[in-house]
Amino acid sequence: MVKCGRQYTYRNRMINARTFLLRNEYIQFDGEKNLFIADRGSQFLLNLTLS
Repeated sequence: MVKCGRQYTYRNRMINARTFLLRNEYIQFDGEKNLFIADRGSQFLLNLTLS
């Protein structure tokens, strides 16, 4: 549990990671509850594999 005792640590870290990726436009919602990799995210992944 996190310090406040209301949420499990792993759940908190997953939410923080998703928020980071959304704010930096690496992933996007498609209007429903589905996420997909945005253009910026795919470019980032390509740069990781090439280096």
